[in-house]
Amino acid sequence: MTPIRIASTAVLATLLCSGAPALAQQVITGFPQPSPHAALSQTVGISTIVIDYHRPAVGGREVWGGLVPWDEVWRAGANDNTTITLSDDGTVEGKPLAAGTYGLHMIPGREKWIVAFSRNSTSWGSFTYDAAEDALRVEVKAEPSEHDERLRYSADEVSDTKAVIALHWEKLRVPFAIEFDTNSLVLAKVRRGGQLILERRITDITINAPIDSALFKRPAS
Repeated sequence: MTPIRIASTAVLATLLCSGAPALAQQVITGFPQPSPHAALSQTVGISTIVIDYHRPAVGGREVWGGLVPWDEVWRAGANDNTTITLSDDGTVEGKPLAAGTYGLHMIPGREKWIVAFSRNSTSWGSFTYDAAEDALRVEVKAEPSEHDERLRYSADEVSDTKAVIALHWEKLRVPFAIEFDTNSLVLAKVRRGGQLILERRITDITINAPIDSALFKRPAS
């Protein structure tokens, strides 16, 4: 155990024993974390995908079927909920998903994986996960890959309409495709912009147009 880890553990133990868990939680954030925070942001056309997560390490442990059991829901990261945000309506593996922020959970399987997008994005991990809160579930397949000591997410095969988001950890890669109807989104944006310009122009004409005083003259008697 490193000196920093020993010191932080001793401080935490002291605070917990003294009945100050809230203060202990604040102190914890002041030390290096075993699973550091990370975020992935990827633009696709005019849309954005953001994944907020933590990065646990393999650390010599058996990950799949050990640290992460088969066929049980997993937070797809560490600590807080892993979350995914879509700025616009899109599709995941061809299935529609509305714009918004979702809790990202996975159920690893030997033959297939389930990727779940939960409307509950604020829970601590998957401990209170409820499938009834899912906005969408898709099935994908994991692929062998080079070793990644720390869990990470990547955005691959990026185009104007699509990105393949992939979880990497140990020697597995778990990809799922997210797509946007970029042409329709651009057209809608242009229409909204044109409507706004028109509304501003009408307002400008109504408020700022010079008043023709002749309209208010009394007719000659």
